[in-house]
Amino acid sequence: TSAPYRLDHLDLEAEGSLDDYRTTLDLAVSGQGLPASRLTLEGHGDRSRFAWAPLTLSAEGGTLNGRGHVDWSSALAVESEVTLDALPVGAFTDAVDGTLNGEARIAFDMPAQGWRLRVPDLAIDGTLQDRPLHLDAQLEGNSQMQWVIDRLDLRQGHNRLSATGSIGQRLDLSGRLDAPRLASLWPGLGGALQGDLQAQGSLDAPRVSLDLNGESLRFQTQQVQTLSLQARSEGLDDPRVDVDLDVEGLDAGGQRVETLAATLDGRLSRHTLA
Repeated sequence: TSAPYRLDHLDLEAEGSLDDYRTTLDLAVSGQGLPASRLTLEGHGDRSRFAWAPLTLSAEGGTLNGRGHVDWSSALAVESEVTLDALPVGAFTDAVDGTLNGEARIAFDMPAQGWRLRVPDLAIDGTLQDRPLHLDAQLEGNSQMQWVIDRLDLRQGHNRLSATGSIGQRLDLSGRLDAPRLASLWPGLGGALQGDLQAQGSLDAPRVSLDLNGESLRFQTQQVQTLSLQARSEGLDDPRVDVDLDVEGLDAGGQRVETLAATLDGRLSRHTLA
């Protein structure tokens, strides 16, 4: 049997001391689920910092170029800029196919109080499953699950997911899903799904609403002809939760259900199901 991975070329050079060193790497590898790829890197650093400029990954005519640094002098901190040029998605996974172009700037640090992530710029274009792909985002968050989403806009063909707002002591978040062609997103998916999400109030007294509608939904052998869901929640301790769910034509686990309707009304501790 052949080896799952093959190292075709390796050239690693380093010079200097731990207080001031430089290094270069040239690596070529291939194998199962991995196309013939080449990784090159030039970097320099000392006892508390390492910077790379550039780092380049090449595969099947596409490239990923990056530059950045990592600092561990007081707490772990990483900053990086990445540029994609016709990077072939299908070369690294059998699940989906496409190519990616664009750029991203990412910063991550881990002080004593927890981690923080900042994505000041994420702009990706290309194709996914033979449909145009566009991703535009700017967001930041931390280990306290406090997030600020200045913008999030993901489009693939006619499918679109968007969100904006913040999650913290105050809630002000809105999101929308409009996916009329789920089949183009992932193998085994099918149908159309639309929905709206709103979150307001505070962490102590949140108000959340979700409206979801679907037609001809399918995941592999599971199918739903129509789906309608309206859900509202207010409060945190024993919240008021109202749910209206209507499903028609459900095929799951070898069972067929023509009509399913459920209603939840009132405080969670006093819910009645109709």
